[in-house]
Amino acid sequence: MLILWALLCGFFTGGFVSLVSPVIVSVSDNNLAEIGLRQGIAFVLIAGAAVGGNPVCGRLLANRNGDFLDSIMFAGSAVVLGALVALVGRMTFAKQRGTWRV
Repeated sequence: MLILWALLCGFFTGGFVSLVSPVIVSVSDNNLAEIGLRQGIAFVLIAGAAVGGNPVCGRLLANRNGDFLDSIMFAGSAVVLGALVALVGRMTFAKQRGTWRV
């Protein structure tokens, strides 16, 4: 079961990780000077979440004596916040371009 979980997790997260750079390039308006800067900012934000998320969830888990509710709520709220940020960014980008097509 653990091997199946690892395979599925790797498959689905690999798609997310591999699509970060193409998305950044698509919103950079062919401005090559800003692509590297935008990729750096995006990966710093991703790294902060990746490095900080596990210790926070671990502390929440330890505070509740093994009850996962707080950790689940923290992870879920982080996902919802990330989705809202992506939605606002998408709407702003679409408004600047005048179309919803990327």
